[in-house]
Amino acid sequence: GMSVPQFALFIRVLKERRIILKEGITEVFTFFSRHFYTDKAAFISAQNLLKRSTDVVFSTVLTLWDTLEGMMNWLDDKFHVCTYQRSV
Repeated sequence: GMSVPQFALFIRVLKERRIILKEGITEVFTFFSRHFYTDKAAFISAQNLLKRSTDVVFSTVLTLWDTLEGMMNWLDDKFHVCTYQRSV
C-alpha cells in the first residue's frame, strides 16, 4: 500500500493532470480523507493530506513513480498497450 505522503502526492497528480477538478480542492481532500486510509494510518486528516501533497520529499516522488510504472506495466500485461500504434 501507499504511505500518506505517497497517497497525497497521487491525489495531487490526479489534480494536476485534470483527472479530478482543481476547483474545490479542500472538499476533494476532505473526501479522500474520509473514504480512504493506508496500512499505517486508519485516519488521515484532510489538512495533513493537503500539506503532504505540496510539501513533497523526493524519495516520495521516486516511490510514486515506481508505483505508477507498475500500474502501466500491469496495463501492458493485460492489454498489450506498448504494441498499440497511437495516431497523432
